[in-house]
Amino acid sequence: MAFQQVKNFYFQLVPELTEEIWKEIEERSTIQHLKKGEFYITTGQQEKYVSFVNKGGFRYFVFADTKELTCDFTFENNYISDYEGFLKQEPARINIQALEDSELVKLHYDDVQSCYERIPQLRKFGRLIAENFLLDILKRSNSLLFSSPEDRYNQLVEDNPKLLQRVPQYMIASFIGVTPEALSRIRKRQVYALI
Repeated sequence: MAFQQVKNFYFQLVPELTEEIWKEIEERSTIQHLKKGEFYITTGQQEKYVSFVNKGGFRYFVFADTKELTCDFTFENNYISDYEGFLKQEPARINIQALEDSELVKLHYDDVQSCYERIPQLRKFGRLIAENFLLDILKRSNSLLFSSPEDRYNQLVEDNPKLLQRVPQYMIASFIGVTPEALSRIRKRQVYALI
């Protein structure tokens, strides 16, 4: 059952996958459960996996001086990884922490490379995943450069309406680049605009 969700994701992204290819992926994959607050990876650790989120949610963050700066959120039906560290096989520069009790399907770096060498459909899958990571980074970068905090908040809510119930306000404030007090004012303005 744990593999059905990720299997659906693979076949949706690359319909030309076969059951034989999937069987190999499944045999090489492992399941990991994390409790709310546990870390998937911390700064300095070696990222050896790409992981599909079957259940739960995560936040990416870094420390700047004594502050935690939230960089991203990831929930079900998506991948998590310190992707730069994974590709370069270097220590992580970010922290990834479970926001909720979560279940992951993990594939080790060596298995990914082995599959890429032999299976063209998985090279395509890997390229599409890498493109999605890149598009997310560009969207975030453009948002910080060209959007107001209020626009960033609105986009965040539009992209993931359940986020407000799943993520503490101070993390959302950090993600859009404002203080919790400024976020409170943004939210208040929106409530008044609806009245």
